[in-house]
Amino acid sequence: MKVECLLNPGVFRFQGRTWLLLRVAERPEQKPGKTTFPIFAENGELKILEFDNSDPKLDLSDPRVLRYDGVDYLTTLSHLRLVASEDGAHFHEVPEREPLFGRGELETYGIEDCRVTQLGSTYYLTFPEVSSHGVGVGLRSTVD
Repeated sequence: MKVECLLNPGVFRFQGRTWLLLRVAERPEQKPGKTTFPIFAENGELKILEFDNSDPKLDLSDPRVLRYDGVDYLTTLSHLRLVASEDGAHFHEVPEREPLFGRGELETYGIEDCRVTQLGSTYYLTFPEVSSHGVGVGLRSTVD
């Protein structure tokens, strides 16, 4: 997978550090004459779809969304990664903090642009969840 861009972080303070929950958009390296892109299968496994660019069912007119046989797909798959900073300016990935990936049929095209709110000792993460059903709002919570 190739990282296409880092986008729209959710920002919060935890354990005396500033944290960013970054959206990472990525896709496979493209092959000549083919269009490939990732989705999460309903069981959570990464699946790579590949189509011939000459296929008449394939519409590549939008660089961010493609349509195949009446179904819209995103050209990249997004997930969330944590980075931390002690000084608020220099950030680093924290290996023991696992990335957050889409899960279930409403997040098969990924999760994006997380916002973080702390209420008491609980952190609530809200984010767009994207699938062939459209865009919804996902929610996860954690105390750590």
